[in-house]
Amino acid sequence: MERMIIVTFDLKTADKGDYDRAYEVLRSAGLHPVSPEKQLDLPRTTVMGMIDTNASAELVRDALWKALENAGLTPSRMLSGFLDGWGVKATVE
Repeated sequence: MERMIIVTFDLKTADKGDYDRAYEVLRSAGLHPVSPEKQLDLPRTTVMGMIDTNASAELVRDALWKALENAGLTPSRMLSGFLDGWGVKATVE
């Protein structure tokens, strides 16, 4: 079953290259730094997307954490949750 998930994260002692690598890892899991339908930029270090899983948010979080570690990154915090209803708003510049 496809479900919408949102994830926000921080990395320890990371530079721009580390965050670029983190986004590549998360992109490979179907997560992107823009809202899927409206294509609005999400807050920094926040990604979301549709994933096909029946797993809990905790299991998905742990799998993403491990994927970042496998890419040589050191996550320090991560929040994940499935959304059954959501909204996004941004100031247009």
